[in-house]
Amino acid sequence: MKIRNILPFWEHAKNRLVSCRRCKVDWFVISHGKGKGDIQNFSVTRRRQAHWRNVPHTAAAQEIILNVPFDPSERYSVNVPRLVLISFLLVLLPQSIEACIWISGTTKDGQRISVSGESPIIRLKSVLKSAPGAYADERHVASLGSTAFERRNNMAVDLILRGQAPQAIVDLKKLETEQPGNYITAANLGTAYELAGDNEQALRWITEAIRRNPDSHDGTEWLHVSILHAKIKSAADPNYFQTQSVLNLDNTQIASKDSELNVGGQRRRVPEILKAINYQLEERLRFVKSNDPAVASLLFDYGVIEAATGTLETSVELLNMAVGFGYPRARIEPLVKQYERTILMASLRRWLSYGAAALAVTALLAYALRRRWIVVSRRDLASRE
Repeated sequence: MKIRNILPFWEHAKNRLVSCRRCKVDWFVISHGKGKGDIQNFSVTRRRQAHWRNVPHTAAAQEIILNVPFDPSERYSVNVPRLVLISFLLVLLPQSIEACIWISGTTKDGQRISVSGESPIIRLKSVLKSAPGAYADERHVASLGSTAFERRNNMAVDLILRGQAPQAIVDLKKLETEQPGNYITAANLGTAYELAGDNEQALRWITEAIRRNPDSHDGTEWLHVSILHAKIKSAADPNYFQTQSVLNLDNTQIASKDSELNVGGQRRRVPEILKAINYQLEERLRFVKSNDPAVASLLFDYGVIEAATGTLETSVELLNMAVGFGYPRARIEPLVKQYERTILMASLRRWLSYGAAALAVTALLAYALRRRWIVVSRRDLASRE
């Protein structure tokens, strides 16, 4: 091949990635000489393999312009162990990606699922670490309000947050006498009485708050009433929470999140129950940091629903959290053992499927090597040439 036939090609290929059909090595033409026959000033750099079959030139052009003889060892080769590892990691990649965005876990049927949203455990533990007094300082609760009534109410709330519920009750009752019928006063009186240990009065005022505003707290105050009823019963029977819970859910009736359950004589859907449980737990964990039968019972009910509609991993954490707040271990241990057994079996099945996929990739590579579709050494390359 003559130089005059090669030069126009390289001028045309300036600043382009070109490849050789014969050697399958890619080169990027950066510049060329000014002289018509000057091919010594061509500047090229090596690049990774590209679509070399679409570039019409010969290895002879490379030999003349670069003054480098064709070397069969330059042929593209594969590091097989590395490719096996990459293939195995690609099998795992979807699970790794979804774990960054979703809550992955095991269903009660042993299936792998991903649930969008923040883990309830993370959220509840974050609230548990917070201090109500610090919240009052951070929000400047005592100084909030645009009217005298609002400021006095917020000062009472500040007292509640700082653990001075009895004094808050005195101030709120004055507000109720001066401006009766306000929902906020009744709701705060109910909370203050409960924190002061008077569940009968707490129930009276929470019930009145619901009468004044049935949609308060997104309609979740019905659960507050159920909690107070359960606490009153436990005061009469110290062993009440040993066999009962706040909601007394029948987990056999929870087929999915669309299920309706009988709670306190009313039919309620699972999402409605979960919303109420979440609200009550987040409010209570601001004040309750350790043993509390009502909180433990809510965590137990939450764990039962989560096992039936979400992931067993989250359910186990909620149930263990319930034990930490005083729920009877004897009622929880059988459930935890059952859920952990299901998780283990599902995990074994999943890893066996990954192993089967890796073996399939390895077998395919071995077949490719046997057929010499992949070249891994110069000796194999020479025999192939």
